[in-house]
Amino acid sequence: MEIIRLTNKTLDLAKDAARLFYGAKPETLINERFFNNDSNIMYVAVEDGKVIGNVYGYILQRFDMPKNQLFLYSIDVLDTHQKKGIGKALVYAFLTHMNKKEIHNAFVLTNKGNASAMKLYQSTGAEIITSGEGEDILFKWTP
Repeated sequence: MEIIRLTNKTLDLAKDAARLFYGAKPETLINERFFNNDSNIMYVAVEDGKVIGNVYGYILQRFDMPKNQLFLYSIDVLDTHQKKGIGKALVYAFLTHMNKKEIHNAFVLTNKGNASAMKLYQSTGAEIITSGEGEDILFKWTP
């Protein structure tokens, strides 16, 4: 398995991920501007030339702090490849951006009903920040 950061030169892999995980049709066009912006981050896990997982998110600027935050927006792994460390490898690849000086922390939102996401984020060192009466959970990684 290989983890690849996507760029404008790997749009075919982005298209595969869009089709596999987000229901895009084969003729769907990929937003190339996403990959022109260094604040947008997407990785795929590839095995035998085929996408088997992906993670994407954003570097967010804050008005109230001098450093940016890293927001993990979505992560997916094919059902046939889950529980093999692929999700963890994708999270770790995404979190490498936290090592940059301008990143304060990273975070992701999920809900209490998503047990596999909860387990994944905790296994990669994230701590639960909010867990009130609602279903939403905020996890945070700090460098």
